[in-house]
Amino acid sequence: MSTARLSFHPRWTFFATLLGLTALLAVWTPFTAWGLDFGEATVSPEVQAELDKLVEQLGNPSWKIREAAGKKLVLYGMEASETLQRAAESENLTISREAKFYLPLITQGLVHSSDPEAVKEILKDYGFDSAQNLKVIHRLAELDAEQSLVPLVRILLLEHSPSLSTEAALAILWELPVPRVLHPTPSMIASEARKNNTQDGKIYESIILTHDDIPAIRQLRRQYATEILDHISARSQNNDGKALLMRLLGLELKLQKAADKPDERTQISQQTVKELVDWTGQQARYTPDVALQRLETIYCAVDILGRNDCFKQAEAMMKQIQQSRVFALQTSAFSQNNAQSENNQLTTHLDHRFRLIQRLASRGYWELACQEGDTLMKTRGISHEITISLSHSYAQMLYSAGMYWKAELIQKQFCQELEKDEDLQEMLKHEQKLQNELRARVKYYEACREGAAGRDEPQKKALRQALEFTPEEPDTLILAYRIAQADAADENWKKEVEDRINKALQHLREQLEAEGLGNKANKQNQFAWLAANTNRNLDEALACAQEAVQAEPESGGIQDTLAHVFFAMGRVKQAVETQRLAAKLLPDDLEIRRNLWRFEEALIQAEKVPSAETTQQNTENATPEAEPPQQNVETTPQNVENAAPNEANAQQNAENAVQNAESTQQNAVQNVENTPQNTETTAPGAENPQPSTNP
Repeated sequence: MSTARLSFHPRWTFFATLLGLTALLAVWTPFTAWGLDFGEATVSPEVQAELDKLVEQLGNPSWKIREAAGKKLVLYGMEASETLQRAAESENLTISREAKFYLPLITQGLVHSSDPEAVKEILKDYGFDSAQNLKVIHRLAELDAEQSLVPLVRILLLEHSPSLSTEAALAILWELPVPRVLHPTPSMIASEARKNNTQDGKIYESIILTHDDIPAIRQLRRQYATEILDHISARSQNNDGKALLMRLLGLELKLQKAADKPDERTQISQQTVKELVDWTGQQARYTPDVALQRLETIYCAVDILGRNDCFKQAEAMMKQIQQSRVFALQTSAFSQNNAQSENNQLTTHLDHRFRLIQRLASRGYWELACQEGDTLMKTRGISHEITISLSHSYAQMLYSAGMYWKAELIQKQFCQELEKDEDLQEMLKHEQKLQNELRARVKYYEACREGAAGRDEPQKKALRQALEFTPEEPDTLILAYRIAQADAADENWKKEVEDRINKALQHLREQLEAEGLGNKANKQNQFAWLAANTNRNLDEALACAQEAVQAEPESGGIQDTLAHVFFAMGRVKQAVETQRLAAKLLPDDLEIRRNLWRFEEALIQAEKVPSAETTQQNTENATPEAEPPQQNVETTPQNVENAAPNEANAQQNAENAVQNAESTQQNAVQNVENTPQNTETTAPGAENPQPSTNP
């Protein structure tokens, strides 16, 4: 180790101490007792006078006086943030420069003692690095609204970067609570598709699948929006993000107040459309991030207009924006700049774009989601690894929504490009397994499409082709198993599938027993997923899933697997609890949300069926008089023998509930087929946010 001393500028020698002190000061900040807890102290006139005096000293010619004043300002913590925000805009260049230096030290006090541990862990990384700060905002946006909204508002008010303040504003808009609704998807089983007459693959958008209290969630959203708007309006800080948030939250609240005044509501929405369309064309040169933020802003406005029944204005906005240059510039600016971008910044940008697509899809804006997804797939100049990941994720999202034909198309197009791209072929020359997985996925989506169309043999042929590429792929084997269960007459198919599943599980078991296995949690997850969805080796599957969760507790996918194991074992309540955690970790994942609805529906049905223990208790309570003690003693062993174990009864009840839950969607679809007029309207009180439906 070198013994040479390093020389620092005097002000930097206090940096670590200042950060520690501001973190401690955050603990003493008083909090409000109701609503969203923004955790800010009221600055008294005496303290404000002292802060103003210290700001004046920041312009002193002596650096010692400036530094002393800066230290004292930082020691005030969050109380000094608003004063320093104003000082940063001072016409006195020295004061402005010094304030901009000390302000980030104040923002290190973003963490409050009342923050959840997850928020504290994320906010500790907020500092001077803009790219890192952007990641912090995105990570906060992955939490639920109760945890994320308050720290995002703090960042919004303290951040002087136009880009970061705008990002915080957009994250707040997306995080506001919305009812989560789903629509039935076409069955992947050919016999079921024929039975329910859904061979056309139509998604029945008039049928709502949700257990959310929609009026309560709307009221909560209105409450949060009002509190946030009141809070930021009372602050003197001004930045791009605050202006954007005030405009869109103000729009939403105005539309809600004018709910019974259609003319006024139309006027408000038309004015908003005009302003936002003009705003997208104001900046002459777009960077990828700026273009993406503009699009996100438009989509947030479309969401607000749609939720307030201003569908015509929302459609008009989208048509005008699509004809403007912002859509073209989004991709062109990205393509021109990505060569100079660092790989981690590029990955962050692409992840955020795909998250936007998921948000649009989860709110029902499928036309917009597909438009964004198709644009993303056409982007050139990005690495092959990222292209593979994006195409797989986009196709999987389409598959989760029942758009099997489009998922197949996206995956097939990528495989065709793979065959034409010599560089990509060279890269994958030693990755035969990856090539097989890509081709197998095309055949899997083809099998889903054929099943939705009610064609048995083409579906089985596509599945066999998929299994030739990846003999042990869980999803393919699970679909094959479900087909075998639905078509008991085909004994050969059933035997073939059983042999394949047992062989795959045995191979996974051998891999797990081998020493030095890398990524063990992934293999455990695969074993548990395949076993749970084919109803076998459930105790072993439970052990694997629980161990995988311990290794990766923040993985929504593994939590989803554990929930399926509980469900297969008849432990429906635990399945619902675990699936809710998975949905919390991956709130925009359609498949996880659909599974949650199915488990909740099964729990509702199971609670309607009395358990064996309850039935026996009711019988005892109904007995007019007690039996003699001797008879009780003699008959107790016989009662034990006659009574089935509670767990077995619970499992049977759960199986009945599962059948009821699975038939609920089929019955709803059948009702739509039998009653055409039902497809034209949405159930009363149901959420219908989208101005345009699936392509």
